[in-house]
This record gives sequence, C-alpha cells and structure tokens, in this order.
Amino acid sequence: MFPLPAEISLHILSYLPVSDIAALCRTSKSFNDFIEVNEATVYRQAAEWHRFVPPGLMQLEDAKARLKGSCTGGITSWKELCRCLMIIERNWAGHGTVVEGAYPPQNSSFNVHRFKIDHEQRTLISTNVDVSHPEPEGHIEVKALEDGRPLWYISHWSIRLQAHCDFSDGFLVFDRSDRPMLEVWRRSVDAYERRHGIISPAGGSLPDLSLGLIFEDLARSAHVPRLDASPNYSETLRGHFVPHGLIAIEEPVRIRAYRLVYPTLAVACQGLNPIVFLYDIRTGRMIRRIDVGEGIYDLGGTGVIAEGHARDVLYIDVNGDWVVLCMMGGMVLIPRDGEAELGGDIGTANDSAPGRLDRMIFFPSHDMELEVPQFSREGSMLLARCYGDGAEANLESPSIHRHELADLRYKTRRRVKSKFAMEHMTLKPPRNKDMPERSNALVWVGAMRLQFFIAAHLSPSGRHVAVVNGDGLLFIVVDFARVARAEAAFSQVTLKINLGEIASNLTWGDDDKRLAVVTRGGIYIIDIDPFKHGVYSESDLSSLPSRTPQVMVNRLSHFSDAGALDHVSCLQMSRTGLWVTYDAGALKTSLDDEGIREPMRSVCFVDFSDGV
Repeated sequence: MFPLPAEISLHILSYLPVSDIAALCRTSKSFNDFIEVNEATVYRQAAEWHRFVPPGLMQLEDAKARLKGSCTGGITSWKELCRCLMIIERNWAGHGTVVEGAYPPQNSSFNVHRFKIDHEQRTLISTNVDVSHPEPEGHIEVKALEDGRPLWYISHWSIRLQAHCDFSDGFLVFDRSDRPMLEVWRRSVDAYERRHGIISPAGGSLPDLSLGLIFEDLARSAHVPRLDASPNYSETLRGHFVPHGLIAIEEPVRIRAYRLVYPTLAVACQGLNPIVFLYDIRTGRMIRRIDVGEGIYDLGGTGVIAEGHARDVLYIDVNGDWVVLCMMGGMVLIPRDGEAELGGDIGTANDSAPGRLDRMIFFPSHDMELEVPQFSREGSMLLARCYGDGAEANLESPSIHRHELADLRYKTRRRVKSKFAMEHMTLKPPRNKDMPERSNALVWVGAMRLQFFIAAHLSPSGRHVAVVNGDGLLFIVVDFARVARAEAAFSQVTLKINLGEIASNLTWGDDDKRLAVVTRGGIYIIDIDPFKHGVYSESDLSSLPSRTPQVMVNRLSHFSDAGALDHVSCLQMSRTGLWVTYDAGALKTSLDDEGIREPMRSVCFVDFSDGV
C-alpha cells in the first residue's frame, strides 16, 4: 500500500495521465492493488486530466451521454472509457489506423449538396441534386452510417434545388423553393414518443395556406405506420421524419443562411441590410429580430463594414449566448442577453462599460494588424509541409484488412495506417516581428482593400470563434468575450495561420480541442493544446507566442484533388470522424486496384474510431 492516506494518494494520482497510471501499475504489486481497488476514482480523474469530461462530472452514464457518437455504447467502466478515447486520440495523432470511404448517392445521377450526421440514430441526412433530370426536384435522403443502406427519402418540387439543411436534437430544417420559408421536420420516433413533451405538428406555427402543401404532398413518404407495443418500433422508424412546422419570413428579404442549435433557429436574411431572425424551433415563435445594419451604423457606419457587397451574408452561427454573422466585409458577434431589437436595449462598443457583455462587436476591429490584409498575412503563422516523414509511403494492401462494418457490395471503404492518411505540417513563426513599429506605414493607394471573409464558427463551448478569409488566413479568436468586456483587443487573443490557399469551409469537432478547414490545397486538422493526451512529442508542437495555445496541424493525405476540393460544399467533424462532400472518384480508398470511378460528389469520410 501507499505510505500516505488514501485521499492524499488519490489526489496525487489525479495529476497523472493514463500512460503514467499504466506504468505505475507495473512498478509494484502494492501500487497495482491500490489502483485496482480505487479504479473508478483513478480513471475518472484521468478522464478529467485528459479533458475527456468536464471537472466534477461523477457518473459514468453522464460522461457517456456527453460523448455522443464516440463508440461508448458498450462501455461499463471509467478505465474502459479512457482506453477507448485514448485509441481515438492516437488515431488522430497518426499512431494507429483509420477507415476511409464514401457514401455514394443511391441514384447515380445525384450529387450530394449538403448533409448532417445524426449521431444518436447513426444516420446520414443529405440533400441531393439530380444532375440528369431536365426539371429536377429537390431530394432528401437518409442512410445508415454503418453500411450506407437507404432508410428514408422524400422528393418534391417544393424542396429547393441545392437546398441547405441543418439538424439538431431530432429536428431537421431545409428551405423551400416557392417563397422565403423553411420547413421543419422531426424524427418520427421523437414525434411518436412526444419527446420533451413537444407535440408534432406544432399547429401554432403552421400557416393555413401551407398546411396542404406539407401534409398532402410531402407527408406521404413520411407517414408514421400504425405501431403496436413492440419495443422494436424505434428501429423500424430509424431515420424517418414527419412534418413539424413552417417558418415563414413575412418581409421582402431573401434567406441567405441559417443555423439550428436546439432549441434556437437563427435565420440570416438579406434585404437592404442584413437582418437576423431567431426562432424557437419547438413552437415556431420568433424570439428576436436583429437589424444588423443599424448596429453597424452605431459602431461607425461604413468605417466598420462598407455598404454594398461587403455586407452580403455568407454564414451564421448561434448558441445560447451569441449570434455570429459572417459577411464579406467582416464578422459581427451579437450577444443574446436581451430580446429587444438591436439598437434598442443592446449597446455598442462605444457605450458599454468594461465587464458588460451586452454589446455587439466587430471583427476585424480597427486594429491594423488584423484589418490591413498585408499586415494580417505578414503577422501570421505560415503553414509548411514536413518532408522525409514517410508521407509518400504506399498504402498497405487492401486484402490485408476489410473493415467489419463494410457492406462489401458498396466496396467504398478500407483501413489505412493513420501515419499514411495524415501528413504532419509545421507552423513557422511570423517573418516580421516588428509589426507594432510598422503599423503606421502606408501600404495602399486610394481606398483600402478589404478582406473577403468566407465562414465563421463558434466552438462547442461558445468561448472561441474561428473565421477564414479569402486570403487563406485562419483566425482563431480565443475567449472572445474578453473583447466584449473590454478586457483585451482582438489582436491580443487571436491566433493567425496562413493556410496558403483560399479556404472554403471550416468546422469544430465535439469540443474546443479540434477544428477542420478546407482549402484548395487540402483538408487540415488543427489540434489545440494536444499535449494533454500524451500522443505528441514536444518537437511535434508548433512554438507559438505564450498568449496563444499550442497547436498541431495535420493534412489528410488522400483528400488532395484540387478539382474535388473546389466543390466541397459541406464539412462536419465529431470526436470519432470527419465527413465531407467530395468526389468519390478522387478518393483512393476502394477495395480493388481500379479504384472508385464514380464522377459524383458523395459524402466521403475518415473514421478515427478504428480499433475501439
């Protein structure tokens, strides 16, 4: 036994990662016996140390519920949970194996436009475009993640071609073609069980003129069958949806983007100025209307974001505290503290005292290091390839392993050593360290060239935000609320990475530790503070200023076709994998020597949970 009281010994062990705990068990029988007796406490503390779970979470079932989609279904102990998640992290780091593959559309003439992953039911929801039909209809399809078999679909003229879709907590939203209106559907199982006490359809949000369109034309293929008391009905209805409601915009505007984070649906519309509407997805009730143009005027008018195309809406994100609107000329972060229209109760950067969170903020601010494109590039970390690390090595023979979940008739997936699937990149420090002295230099003649921003995403915790621009720069703003509280400037909390190619999309994983960015040069995985998992050496980590986190960058080696990358329209990432719209014919992951030759945009994936 330890010579110290058990409480003190357990506290000491709370500072050890899983690898050190395993080494300690092999040191002596007394250490091994003590850890076995206190296994649940020791490995729960290790899960906290690795940031797999938040501090203070005591119950294993609560941890598994938070780690949705992480292959935790059959886990019965904290030790097994840590083992499972450490395997996944090793695969992300390039020390294990991954499975690469694709989900081609059921119809060979379809191209996938947008998609969402339902981790709870393990399904893939996609909107497809029929490229061969002279008068195509909108099409939505649901497939099983494990083998790609179709589960449910609808096809109708009212579904807009190249429709966007979003999904959260059982609710599916997509846009119509006839007017500025969004359809809200719900998982059939949740509607049947009246989950959370919500009844579908939500009659109060269904305009009379649209009832017939949904229930007479669309609901036929989503009809809920007569169910008995059998416990198998949830599997029978897996992937099925029923109509829930309609969101109609009764103003002369165009819907440019929307984002569903249950229970809030944020809709960004383009009128003379951008307008954001927030709705409660459960009832269809409008929570708030935000006139972003008035807020920009209060912040300084055209000196903040010029009128015209600079205010064109490209992306929107939302959580319980913030709304993030990405326009061509910049990003606006709007707090959700008040429910009044912006310009009423909500203040601006000029009239809020330090410590308050009720003000709209703009990125980039009037900081030359961020606002002037030349200074942004010169002051950024430069992404560079590492040579001589075996990145060009041949793949192992596809006959050695065939993934257990693969339905061989699809022949669209294979297991690959992750060191061949991931190419390690380095980040070089800024070439000019004298930016403060040069910040007053004249670098333009006439009107200053504006940056062209493309997409912005809040991190899962809501503390950080990532945004990419047309110059190939990725900005990671760490704890941006400090700027809203006037405790820091954006330049003090922003990490800038020069990706070298124009970026088209980005997304965060299930937590704040990892994000993915798509550029014309490849798909990059950026790990933030990865040393917490003990799967990287210090030499792997990029040396950055102390005010920003340590980062590790990898590039997906087999997603390198420039033509396919130009047409990436959707990207999603979880703790266990990454999914992207990509030409399956350009992905070298077939189980035969000829490769996939399907000239279509499919949902391709990399599964990092192999070996769990």
